[in-house]
Amino acid sequence: MNKLKIWVCGIFLSGLSLTMHAQNINKLINKTTIDQKDFKITFPIEVNGASIFVKPTIKGKEYKMLFDTGAVTTISSEMKESLRLKSIKESKVYDIDDKSNKMMYVKIDTLSLEGINFYNVAAIDMDHKAVVAFKCKGFDGILGANVLRKVVWQIDMKAKTITFSNALNSLKISPNIPQIKLYIGVGGVPSITTYIGKEKVYNTVLDYGFDGGISMNSSLFIKLLKNKKDVKYIEGIGSTLTGLYGDVIVPRYYTAVIDDLKIGDVIVPKDYVFFNTNYSRSIGASFLRNYKVTLSWKEKTMWLEPHERVNKEVYKGFGYRYALRGNNVYINSIYKNSEAAKKGLQLGDQIVAINGVSYTDLNSEEQCKVLYSERGFTQDITIKRGEVIINKKLEMREMLTL
Repeated sequence: MNKLKIWVCGIFLSGLSLTMHAQNINKLINKTTIDQKDFKITFPIEVNGASIFVKPTIKGKEYKMLFDTGAVTTISSEMKESLRLKSIKESKVYDIDDKSNKMMYVKIDTLSLEGINFYNVAAIDMDHKAVVAFKCKGFDGILGANVLRKVVWQIDMKAKTITFSNALNSLKISPNIPQIKLYIGVGGVPSITTYIGKEKVYNTVLDYGFDGGISMNSSLFIKLLKNKKDVKYIEGIGSTLTGLYGDVIVPRYYTAVIDDLKIGDVIVPKDYVFFNTNYSRSIGASFLRNYKVTLSWKEKTMWLEPHERVNKEVYKGFGYRYALRGNNVYINSIYKNSEAAKKGLQLGDQIVAINGVSYTDLNSEEQCKVLYSERGFTQDITIKRGEVIINKKLEMREMLTL
């Protein structure tokens, strides 16, 4: 809770079953092939926070790419220019807030990962520098579901390794691990059915590109609260996620303790669930890191083999989040009855400084430090509201417990 959580991907395509043009786009992004047989490769991965990075090779050069089951493949504009790739198709691309923009597709003839070649890879040409989270994590593109679907994957964030193979039977899966049915959407993005109490939630995206945990829509929480009055939760207002095209504004959001969650037939130990915008139904990497995950698009099946869980019984924080706007930082969400709310912080307050560190007129490097720096257990925070400068002292407080 101390850091701004950013929905770094959520890249969706519009109306793909409705028009001939859309059918052509769908055909394009599903065109990737491999020709190697009988392989099984294990390689180390870079884990930064809850993000996984891999290093494929294109035209003899290695690139750093985000491993993301919840999106299609993208490349940066710089990468496109370096590889001299031509634009081949245009399509609307949607972010998590259902905002859209037209972007161009390119075709990568061969993308190689650990010596395995993927041919005819469609990728979206995207200005990564326009998304602060992308820029700060310093990666060149996203290795998305349209590529990942072509082989079987076993992801172990605890061991910091990935194994991939052409055959499911080459991977070791512990006995008695339940199978979870996958539903394959546009571009190969996998989703699952989840259950919270008696509520059945379809199309919950399995999203390694989202560095959060379990995220559901807020309307579901309202239903749950009507049926179960003793749910422990905290409520906030403001913008809680950042999409590709700006902040995601919601009237209310909630973090709740849920003790009756299932993913397919897998019973999930009591955990915190974030209820957000109505477009939000995702299982992110902060949750998936608790498991060794095996994914087979061909068999449309997933296995979750649990690791020993990290103790996270207490949910602590200052009760506010902030976001960059231009070169400055503003408070964009606040939990009710939190330390921030009690000390009078308000949505839209500009943060001038925290613990003596300036948060104004930030250059690119300083912006990244602000986004991903630890925020400590106490804060001397200076804010600007209109023309008034206000100083407050905040202490990290317990907000929710399992």
